[in-house]
Amino acid sequence: MVDSSEKPSDSGQWDVWKKLTECEDIPEEPQEWNAEAIYTAGDRVLHDGQLFEAKWWTQGENPNDSGQWDVWKKIIDPEDIPEGPVEWNTESIYTAGDQVLHDGQLFEAKWWTQGENPNDSGQWDVWKKISE
Repeated sequence: MVDSSEKPSDSGQWDVWKKLTECEDIPEEPQEWNAEAIYTAGDRVLHDGQLFEAKWWTQGENPNDSGQWDVWKKIIDPEDIPEGPVEWNTESIYTAGDQVLHDGQLFEAKWWTQGENPNDSGQWDVWKKISE
């Protein structure tokens, strides 16, 4: 997110580099949407309890008003985020670090996967057995 109140420097370039390199200025959690702020592709915001991600540059476009072809993509309702590992599901997509329970055992994904049964994974496969 770039603050729209920033002014160009004398060289005509935006003083954004400094902001991006100062880790304390980069929020770890999505911030509440602000109609005055500028967002670019990949920026995430919270609005009315929902998580949204910008598909491209935007300012002042309410995430709640976005449809399939608009700038904001609804990610997930924060209340729908499970606490702890979930039961493995052949239809779900998992990415590196995701943990699942399957047949009473805990597994962790090493990379992106869908439909690969954790019980069928060996040492070089996508799932790593964490506990029995």
